[in-house]
Amino acid sequence: MSKEIKPVSGNNGFFEVGRPIYPDERGFFRELVRLEESPFSWKIQTLTHHQINPGWEVGLSTTEINQLVYPITGQIEATLPNGKTITFSEDNRRSLYIPAGESSRLKTLGDEISNVLVFGDNTDASNRNHLKIETDSSGITYIRSDIQTTDYGTSRLVYDLGIINESSETDFNPVQINHSRSVPGVIRGMHAEKWTKIIYPVTGVMFAALVWIGSSENFGQIVPITFSDQDRPAVLFYEGWANSIGVPDDNPKNVPVEYIYAVGAYWSPESSRAVNINSVGVNWPVQNPIISEKDKANQSLEEYQKKYFV
Repeated sequence: MSKEIKPVSGNNGFFEVGRPIYPDERGFFRELVRLEESPFSWKIQTLTHHQINPGWEVGLSTTEINQLVYPITGQIEATLPNGKTITFSEDNRRSLYIPAGESSRLKTLGDEISNVLVFGDNTDASNRNHLKIETDSSGITYIRSDIQTTDYGTSRLVYDLGIINESSETDFNPVQINHSRSVPGVIRGMHAEKWTKIIYPVTGVMFAALVWIGSSENFGQIVPITFSDQDRPAVLFYEGWANSIGVPDDNPKNVPVEYIYAVGAYWSPESSRAVNINSVGVNWPVQNPIISEKDKANQSLEEYQKKYFV
């Protein structure tokens, strides 16, 4: 077992997961979980996003569901069945694996709202009543659901892959979940690994641009998407789409974007492709862009087309 996955003393089947964070001027990146590693011998099927108000407590009962709980912002104290407590904060941002049949309680500490993500391995037919799934003419799927108001704050079902796969006749099963933080002004991309991907920005305003580079037909087609509190879907797309994101820098609150994405394959140098952000004709809502040197060095869209399709 990875040294980054540690059993919780006195709580059989519970594990803390603390993968490294790689910071830079743009924010940071981390692999949240790789499902090839024990104890994650199960499929991620659902994601639920909870916002917990300051001073409130919420119970998580797993019944027959394995869960991975990730407090992505704020400070959270988790109380486990034997009374042991674990604190999750900016200085100690980990996730907690809760096995089926167990439970825990989460309480916010401090004076800010906590955003908590809960991944589960169950698909629930009743979720059809909560999800609105739309696939556009380019094959990109948008998943939306209503925000439910609760005593402790709000709750939203982000996706249920069992229902999405059934409705779109696909078979997407993520093997890895990643988390990146991007401060205002950051543009990342354009990355085009050979995998299916589902993205969800948890906080902030985010602009995404998808560019088709998978075939000569429709090559260079751009699909722009804006995510905000008014419209925050999860978006599923397939191999052939180059993906990029940008965080507007006119944000008066200077709120970074906490961005979660799940992918259907593990990264490898052989499967990694990219094109230069400035070569695709996207009108970015960013005045002073922060772009990594690696992304600046990517080949242009025209060079990519000549290399693979001319």
